[in-house]
Amino acid sequence: MLKRSILTVLLIILGPVWVYGENSGKWLKTSTEHFVFIYQEQQRSSVEELLTFCEEIYTEVTGFLGSEPKGRVHCILKSGYDYANAYTSAPPAHIVLYITPPKDFLFGAGSESWLRILLAHELTHYVHFRWQGGIFFRLAGVFGSAVEPWHTVFLPDWFMEGLPINAETMYTRGGRGSSPFFEMIYRAPVLEGSLFSPSRAGYSSSFPPRGRTYVAGYLLINHIINRYGFDSIPSLIRTFVRFPFFGLKRIIRKVLGQPFERVFEEMKLDLYRKYERYRNIPEGDLFSPDDFGNYYGPVISGNRLYAYRNTLHDASALVEIDPDTRQETIVLRTPLTDPFSFSLADDATLVFAAMKQDDRTSLDPKRTSDLYILPPGRSKPEVLTRGLHLYQPALSPDGNRLIAVQGYGTWSRLVEVDLSTGAAEVLFQT
Repeated sequence: MLKRSILTVLLIILGPVWVYGENSGKWLKTSTEHFVFIYQEQQRSSVEELLTFCEEIYTEVTGFLGSEPKGRVHCILKSGYDYANAYTSAPPAHIVLYITPPKDFLFGAGSESWLRILLAHELTHYVHFRWQGGIFFRLAGVFGSAVEPWHTVFLPDWFMEGLPINAETMYTRGGRGSSPFFEMIYRAPVLEGSLFSPSRAGYSSSFPPRGRTYVAGYLLINHIINRYGFDSIPSLIRTFVRFPFFGLKRIIRKVLGQPFERVFEEMKLDLYRKYERYRNIPEGDLFSPDDFGNYYGPVISGNRLYAYRNTLHDASALVEIDPDTRQETIVLRTPLTDPFSFSLADDATLVFAAMKQDDRTSLDPKRTSDLYILPPGRSKPEVLTRGLHLYQPALSPDGNRLIAVQGYGTWSRLVEVDLSTGAAEVLFQT
């Protein structure tokens, strides 16, 4: 297909129909100058949205990294997963976008488009994987394009994830770098004087802060851009891919003129200065047990207090916490769709959202969020809805009405759920 250079919004919305994978039905294909979008009919509106900004994102990301991959970028759109996700894979090099938006504000409350954030993030991975230069790029001419991303094997995780998190922040009105919820993950250890060490920035851990490589990556790449200039990022990559076998630290010293440990200390000092004014704010008394993990809520039901917790020492569970003794009693062991997807009536009737996975189509399994109800005195919950993509329920105090959020493509809407039939009626959508 010949390249088109006209405006994206004027490109053909529909391409030829073709089949992608087993038991997956018919798929559609639409091309732009730099992209090929592969999707099914139910994702048509998402493709139309992507077409309005994909070429702009392409120009920004390739400019940020200083490289432009050969050929069009193939993006496969998928739905049926009730959680936010995406990935970049090779070979063959392609991007998979799950169109369901996140259920919290980790990516920023001001995001104008979840798909814009998603594309900026994954395209950064894609361009980085397919860097046009270096030893593995030359070897790809002999052994095939699957060799192109092999330089990334020698990179720490913080660098791999720091690039796309900064891209999603710079080139959208959202992104984790602009989110106060993401900021809390590193602000707390900075204020406590317990920020992770340089040696621990490059790998993940079950211990807090959660997503350490993402946090370290955002902070370090952002610091390098601000301190050493925007051009330092493509310069680091360009120098690294020539001979990546001794790792990134040697390249940082060569390009930035400072050892990695010094760059890390600069970043940490900047953070301490930034949050200095918060140091004198008095801390409250610890109410939840002093353990490694997270407690969400709390929700008050009658004179009882409930929370959702996950710790390193026990499975995820909904618990009742005694306000006087601060001891907890497990109500139900279950992973929720998200930490805020539970609600209780005054009589302790519990409604929560959890995922159910359908693996009948192994190439494209589904994960659907639905509601479950646990009346007081019962030990086993009952299924309330099936296949409705519902989460974050809210029960009225008397337990007679139930409101929930329903996933609807890349958007969400409010619905009221009939407690006897499980049917959902739309209350508000835009």
